[in-house]
Amino acid sequence: MIRTHSLLAGALIFAAAASPVLASVTIGAPGDSGNGNVVPFGGGSPQYQQIYAASDFTGPIDITGITFFNKNYTPGDVNSADYSFQLSTSTATVGNLSTNFSSNIGADNTTIFAGGLNGPIDTTTHEFTITGTHDFKYDPSTGNLLLNITNDGTTSNFTVFLDAINSSNSYFSRAFVFNSTTYSDGAGLVTRFNGNDTLPTPEPASFAAFGFGALGLFAMALKARKNRRVPQS
Repeated sequence: MIRTHSLLAGALIFAAAASPVLASVTIGAPGDSGNGNVVPFGGGSPQYQQIYAASDFTGPIDITGITFFNKNYTPGDVNSADYSFQLSTSTATVGNLSTNFSSNIGADNTTIFAGGLNGPIDTTTHEFTITGTHDFKYDPSTGNLLLNITNDGTTSNFTVFLDAINSSNSYFSRAFVFNSTTYSDGAGLVTRFNGNDTLPTPEPASFAAFGFGALGLFAMALKARKNRRVPQS
């Protein structure tokens, strides 16, 4: 019976440990560079894309929100506009984002937030967080992560300079429109992807399937044990 119990315990441990998800991932160091960028929240940028290398992530993450930082400058007001934030798994590579924006977007493109944004950056945390109305399940084994931001703003206030660094195409790069001109370079906004680190509760059918599997293992172990006891002629 000891061997049977060990077999079942191993199956239970495997089930509990499968597919862990990350709680959050911060790419870049908030406040370290001393630099800031006005795009895309200070105006003049109707479309902004930033691609993050799959190697930035140590495992899957269920993204529920995105945080940018304002550690280097006095917080200002986000340019008032209707924004759309989309995430997708992209075949584009860091350092090679096309200025044909649609060609960078992956097939699993998901709008995690769409709505109006305005007002000041939090002066206590110096963080600007967008909480998603939909989550995005990202698996770095399937490709790089693309963030696509669009807005309908027609004015620019140039007061928000969020923390940015030039990663030299190391862990992210970007493409964007600024004052009607399109750019592509190896810089980008320091970003934290906020995740849901709670594993989804298995559906009843999943419990049943696992139960049958465990019973099968138990039956196989008993049969093997019985066969070992058959007297030899």
